[in-house]
Amino acid sequence: MKDRFYFYPSIPRRKIEIIEDRFGDGIDRARVALKTGVPIKAYFYLSQSKKKLTDGRLWHKGKMLVGISPRVLKSRTYLHRLSASAAHEYVHQLRDPKAAKTVLAAAVEEGVATYIETQLFEAPEYLDIKTLNEGMVRVCADKIRAALFDKPSNRRMIWSNEAYREMLYRLGFGIIRRYAKDHPKLSLAALARVPQQKYIRFAIAGGIIKP
Repeated sequence: MKDRFYFYPSIPRRKIEIIEDRFGDGIDRARVALKTGVPIKAYFYLSQSKKKLTDGRLWHKGKMLVGISPRVLKSRTYLHRLSASAAHEYVHQLRDPKAAKTVLAAAVEEGVATYIETQLFEAPEYLDIKTLNEGMVRVCADKIRAALFDKPSNRRMIWSNEAYREMLYRLGFGIIRRYAKDHPKLSLAALARVPQQKYIRFAIAGGIIKP
């Protein structure tokens, strides 16, 4: 089976070819790194987000909805970032983040996707990777600690507030980066298949998260 891309009328026709090219490149590179042949169907629309360049959401296995900010369509640099965003969403496709039952589990899922995205391409700007040491990761954990073991649906503040959401992504990335450092022989394909709860136990045992 081949990947299939569909475009809502809000996406300018003159941009479709480059979106297909960049997004397809990211999917292909992720597929090789993760050693899987799972095809996707992606549906693209023009989002109104002023902050996020892309907004990927899974409908169910094999289908994803991808919102693209108007800023992406106006910048060749941002269009290039579509490849990284595609790799990120493909990791979610493989792991199914809907299985996350707590905010901490959701952070782990975003961490896996963001870590692999960063290894294949570059770190997204919001990660601020140059200053994201282990101390900063713990600060992120402490700031959202009260929410970590709640259901994601009970903590909509985390998802609706840009600052809190970025802390969640940094926390998740920090957990996976530390796990990868402590398990240097694991490939990206292996990291993508580590069970969610194993990452969580590692984060608690390693002092990243206070139970």
